[in-house]
Amino acid sequence: MKNIKIKRLYKDLIDIRSDVVEKHYTAKESVTITVDGISGKMTLTNDELNTRISKVSSKSFKSQFPGGKPYKLISYKWSPDL
Repeated sequence: MKNIKIKRLYKDLIDIRSDVVEKHYTAKESVTITVDGISGKMTLTNDELNTRISKVSSKSFKSQFPGGKPYKLISYKWSPDL
């Protein structure tokens, strides 16, 4: 299981880079997400990484690291575990 920290929510959505989602989906790993300043965590199982997508950005972003590949942002509705 991978832990991911998100800096902020926007309209109750969290954004994760498409390369991170793809990496964990192909490795069949789940992901635990925390948001700075908000208590609670959200766990996405391997299946939920593909089924709970709220939207995918139409714009591709360029990685700031040398040799980095372009990525899109994948949004999920924030719903912390009980």
